[in-house]
Amino acid sequence: MLRLPLLGSCQSFHTIHCTLHNVREILYEIRPFTKEGVVKKLVYILAAVLLAIPGMAEEEEPKEKVAIILLAGNETNEGMARALHALLYARELADSGCQVALIFDGAGTGWATEMSRAESPVNKQYLKFKEQGIVEEICDYCAEQFGHKNALTEAQHLLLVGDYEGHPDIAKWIKMGYRIIVI
Repeated sequence: MLRLPLLGSCQSFHTIHCTLHNVREILYEIRPFTKEGVVKKLVYILAAVLLAIPGMAEEEEPKEKVAIILLAGNETNEGMARALHALLYARELADSGCQVALIFDGAGTGWATEMSRAESPVNKQYLKFKEQGIVEEICDYCAEQFGHKNALTEAQHLLLVGDYEGHPDIAKWIKMGYRIIVI
């Protein structure tokens, strides 16, 4: 059975290449019934049609979704170990194809600013984390209550959320199919 990837607004070269390859295989099967040169044109026409009509393609397997909530503060070595592992887990899951979100909550809101400091022991891992484009949220209420809100950068202020009584809406993540890990 032919399995073509469903394309949305993001079309990778690899996905398009695989689609063209699959279509080409089908058309070469009917080659004896067509004129020379027609097969190549049909390959591109059929591929264009399949790429343009989402209903013509089969959806890819859904990715696992994981939200990691970092509650550990940045005052102790244990907190640092938990923050480092939150970053490592997020990166590992993203590398394996999972959709990942990291939520700084409670005392963990201190790590939102600490990780971005060059002298921070977890900065190297945080920079790798940022390169992967993993979703981040910072609890608005907790950042204020723990005294970290004023230290946030302008970009980090855009990550502040307070959808549920000033805190991140965990039900939202669960409804979107995310598994929750609390560290």
